[in-house]
Amino acid sequence: MPRNREGVLVHLPNWLGDVVMATPVFRCLMENLPGEPRVALGRKKVLPILDGSPWFTEVWEAPDPVGAAAFVPPLSLISRIRRSGFRAGLILPNSFRSALPFFMAGVPTRVGYARDGRRMLLTRPVERFREGGKFKPTYMADYYLRLCKELGMSSSSAEPELFIPADAVSRADTLLDGLGASRDAGLILVCPGAGFGPSKLWREDRFAAVADALSEEYGVTIILAAAPSDARITAAISGLARKRLLDTATIGVDLNVFKELVRRSRLVITLDSGPRHFAVALKRPAVTLIGPTDPRYARYPGEKGLEVRMPPPCAPCQEKTCREGHHRCMEDITVEMALDACRRILSSHD
Repeated sequence: MPRNREGVLVHLPNWLGDVVMATPVFRCLMENLPGEPRVALGRKKVLPILDGSPWFTEVWEAPDPVGAAAFVPPLSLISRIRRSGFRAGLILPNSFRSALPFFMAGVPTRVGYARDGRRMLLTRPVERFREGGKFKPTYMADYYLRLCKELGMSSSSAEPELFIPADAVSRADTLLDGLGASRDAGLILVCPGAGFGPSKLWREDRFAAVADALSEEYGVTIILAAAPSDARITAAISGLARKRLLDTATIGVDLNVFKELVRRSRLVITLDSGPRHFAVALKRPAVTLIGPTDPRYARYPGEKGLEVRMPPPCAPCQEKTCREGHHRCMEDITVEMALDACRRILSSHD
């Protein structure tokens, strides 16, 4: 057992957008613990978000949960945490499973929200924000930063930020060349995928109509930016559009190149998902189409973009699939509503 404990182990969130919104926490740790080990523990798919940043002294890849045995953390992880001798653990996900290895490894100070029945695993369980006796939806950066305050730390800002490795710039050039796009042309990224679930999705024909109109009116290059798992969606949009759209879903663009594409874009059109937060962190405007989710979780006060939302009485439900079967919260968002928001942003930045 280490005699002189130092440093903090941070369990990263599991969703890309949540990790971006957690970057103020990473900056807070760096500012308050400049001489101590600061280690990030996260799933492989989110770790590139940290590339190029100065926040952590070390990054560990967390095992992906597989099958029934996923509930119990690997002994190798528990042993590694124990040997490293951290004095504190900051557990950003709300799950029981994410707190368990910190408890089993005996990290002396374990900070996280008292949710998912894990209060007993934490030495400093934090209660959620409340308003009028109910849980208050809170911008996730503020939600996460509250845990830093439990460690006696102060933060300079809740503004998210991202860093882009130098090689990602040249790789973005190569990608655009391969797609037949000018490096200097105005780019609009259309991000039609949503890992959350089908309740967030917007119709492919409407995305196609928006892309066609913007291409004709502004002479921009439209890139459909999505994960390979959303290739069916992007192929459908391309098939319905009159104009040629560049599709990255079949290529598989890594997160660092995606960061650079966002940085170069005039506009990002997205659902209430990860790309919105990339745009905010890179100070690019986004039009965000919001349906079943409560916008207060994702709304940064300094955001340059616009939200498009027509909530029916059942929204926000936070459900992955529509319980009512009509998907009305997204169906009621029309092409003209989305185009109006896009035009307002593009006109103000011309």
